[in-house]
Amino acid sequence: MKNRSIKTFYAVWIVLIFMSIVTNAQNLTAIQTDRLFKAGQLWGHITYFHPYLQYKKIAFDSAYAASVPEILAAQSDEDFSNALNSWLSILNELILMQSLNLKLNQRVRLKQISQ
Repeated sequence: MKNRSIKTFYAVWIVLIFMSIVTNAQNLTAIQTDRLFKAGQLWGHITYFHPYLQYKKIAFDSAYAASVPEILAAQSDEDFSNALNSWLSILNELILMQSLNLKLNQRVRLKQISQ
């Protein structure tokens, strides 16, 4: 029994050391932290207050997660603004695509009814 607990202890110890080596966190500058904070605030406002996201299933969280590296890599305010615009354009494209699909489906139904 004692031998088994020692093996378990060493296994857990090795896993913890491996995890600490692998998950070496990136140190963020104050500007990067502030930009990420502002983008997170914008994400929260859009996620909880945008009327379209309340009743349509859009992968807005995934779009935000995909834009984080670009937000962190921004060297200037203009780069940061471009990163946000790139992220929000995904939302605009998704809404536009779903809106066009809805209009197309309505036209198809109208044609079926009129025939």
